[in-house]
Amino acid sequence: MTWSDAARAAALEARRRHKSLHAYDSNPQGRWLKEEMRRAAKELHRKGFPLAGAETFSLVAKLPTKLLVQLPGRNSEHNFIKRDDAKVKSMTEFIKKNGSIKGDSGKFYAPFVQVNYRGQAFINEGNHRVRAYAAAGRKSIPVQIQYHAGGELRRGPVSLVTVMKYNRKKK
Repeated sequence: MTWSDAARAAALEARRRHKSLHAYDSNPQGRWLKEEMRRAAKELHRKGFPLAGAETFSLVAKLPTKLLVQLPGRNSEHNFIKRDDAKVKSMTEFIKKNGSIKGDSGKFYAPFVQVNYRGQAFINEGNHRVRAYAAAGRKSIPVQIQYHAGGELRRGPVSLVTVMKYNRKKK
């Protein structure tokens, strides 16, 4: 099986399990996708913005904190979070005491990861939260993942194939 076959199979599996993964597929493939990838590449080259292109797939899935702490922040904010960061320490203590961080709605406040047309992943929201969950000893956490311009079909640390492997139900 080729990589693109594996990626398409992972997308099909995610679509079948869309209720548990909250998956949304808006990738019509074909000529449209090729044009969208070309447009995203031009945008990256012209403006240096790595997340150009339309959203083509999104889901909420669990990922290992060990993987998440290695992802760069969308605006390089990961470079500014120190090991002894007060915000991370405060969040870590809160997580240890309360189990998780909730948003205004009272539900789990999932970090937001975006994947570009090349398969490169960035944390858009939640750099501090990811580090706090890791420091609190959590092995994995749910994250909202959004793929752009066919990024779900590419190899990368948060490829759809990898995400589905982490989220397969154990028998």
